[in-house]
Amino acid sequence: MQITALLLSALCVAASPVKRQASSVAQEASSAIASVQSSATSAIASVASSASAAAPSASASQSFGAGLLQALRDRQATALATALEPLAGTLEPILMSGEWTIFAPGNEYLAQVDTSNMTALANILQYHVVAGSYPVSALQTNVSNIAPTLVGTTRYGDNTTQLPVAFVQNQFGTTQIIGQNASVLANSTYQNILIKLIDGVLIPPRDDVAAVMQLRAPVLTNALTQLLPDVVSTLQSANGVTVFAPNDAATSAVASVLTSLAGSDPTAVSNAVQGHVLPSVVYSTNITDGLSANSLAGTALTFATNATGVFVTGNGVTAQVVATDYLGSNGVVHLIDRVLFTPAAGSASASASMSMSMSASGIAPSVAASITSSVAAAASSVVAQASSLTAAVVSATSA
Repeated sequence: MQITALLLSALCVAASPVKRQASSVAQEASSAIASVQSSATSAIASVASSASAAAPSASASQSFGAGLLQALRDRQATALATALEPLAGTLEPILMSGEWTIFAPGNEYLAQVDTSNMTALANILQYHVVAGSYPVSALQTNVSNIAPTLVGTTRYGDNTTQLPVAFVQNQFGTTQIIGQNASVLANSTYQNILIKLIDGVLIPPRDDVAAVMQLRAPVLTNALTQLLPDVVSTLQSANGVTVFAPNDAATSAVASVLTSLAGSDPTAVSNAVQGHVLPSVVYSTNITDGLSANSLAGTALTFATNATGVFVTGNGVTAQVVATDYLGSNGVVHLIDRVLFTPAAGSASASASMSMSMSASGIAPSVAASITSSVAAAASSVVAQASSLTAAVVSATSA
């Protein structure tokens, strides 16, 4: 319309009484047309730019949280994605920075979890989220990995504020979660997150070390329950302990001696049993060659590591550590193949520790300055995040 009007105007000027030369009229018309074309081009460019800004790009429309949920669905963890969906907004600021590993249960496994208890569900979901990245290439065969999760704890002592999960790569190259009925089926990544598809559900350690011993060394635990219930009570109430528990074969070998001595000198047996317990959490990764630490009974436990394994000596008896890092809610249990006890050593233990308090409040000092928790540094960055995530899970799931 503007071009037509300008052309008509130019023709009118040419036909006016004031005569102009044809060349002058042509120049003016050409200039007017160029101006209109320029304006039209600018207007089209402006509209195109506005339209582009109004329609977000594919990457912008898909948030980090939504992308993570889709990645889980793509990796046969749809049930986990559905459970986490109400938390996408809360998880996003936590997980989008740093490195994380998610143990993702396959659909059929998470479907078996009771979702009626919102707090328990929140803890289960958080226990599958681990600070740090653990690709297969970084795992050493038969070497435990202890990693903090988003579940907070107050029962592990000063060095650990987040409940850990323990896993290990066996000699066949399969990653197994220690103490849990689950192993890793596949590994994949989503941005800064390593996703490990697993064939089970990880349950946060809710049992104290005495209960863990019942599962891993039932002969020993049953004997202690019958003969020394006070010792079992101490292990249940203590915070931050490590138990070197003789396996069933080792306990059975000395069961008759243990029963006989418990009848004549229960204090000696009690102290001998506590000679298997350290008043601090010591994972297998903390044990170094030459390490020495005092037990609850006041006797020394010394450690040696070599090509054949890890060994612990107490009361003059040396045992090999045959299984490690079974986690309880208040510590860790390692299995050994001998009882660190003889009748003579039991009597010596009794006389050496008559003045020691047996209360739970007296068993919290650090084993040694050289023992440090590999979990502490990584856990510090997720303490505040865990509490807010728990609240969000309960709130979102209740809604």
